[in-house]
Amino acid sequence: MVAANYSRAYALVRKYEGGNDDDPHDPGGRTSRGIIQSEYDRYRAAIGQPKKDVWTASEDEIASIYRSGYWDKQHCDQIQSGVDIVVWDAGVNSGVAQSAKWAQRGANAQGKALTVDGKLGPATIEALNACEPVALINSMCDQRLAMLKGLPTWGRYGKGWTSRVVDLRKAALALAGKPSSPSEGKGLSIRDLQAALNVFGYGLTADGKLGPKTDAALNDFEKRLAAFKAARAA
Repeated sequence: MVAANYSRAYALVRKYEGGNDDDPHDPGGRTSRGIIQSEYDRYRAAIGQPKKDVWTASEDEIASIYRSGYWDKQHCDQIQSGVDIVVWDAGVNSGVAQSAKWAQRGANAQGKALTVDGKLGPATIEALNACEPVALINSMCDQRLAMLKGLPTWGRYGKGWTSRVVDLRKAALALAGKPSSPSEGKGLSIRDLQAALNVFGYGLTADGKLGPKTDAALNDFEKRLAAFKAARAA
């Protein structure tokens, strides 16, 4: 339940979603920074703009899609720290409903009695916040890897998927206050955050330290994103 966690989660997603891609083996088709063309078309329609090639989407548009279409849609600001970014990243990579099911099964393993319906409603959010976070984070990551290993495309994409879940687990445990080593998880998430901010031209040194320059860049980015959302709503 830390709004600032979105920036850390976004950094991890951008690290693994890459740039422009039109992989014939990927059913998503033409993609830019993890956003497929059809998703970008829906976003443009929602803000009253004509269709445009997703490869030409601005960084602010991509960030807005991730924020509104995944973080806000999954109510991640209402979920306890660490668990929030696992729910969000799983939603981005495997779908919002699938992410919710992993969360519900993880909560039920701790004695909750949720219906596994793939919906992040009030009862599910309450249950997730009542869970011990380390066990829930590990359960969700383990379920996710198990499903990915069963996909026919595992041989092609498995190495990258594994690295993504490993990094996510470390960052989530750090946010939950349980890093796997004294500095491993926190250093990784801040370093990735700095790298993602540099995409927007901030020119930070990716040293894994949340110093004054990184903090100022993060605050500026949040202001830019808020201004873009306000302009879109006007």
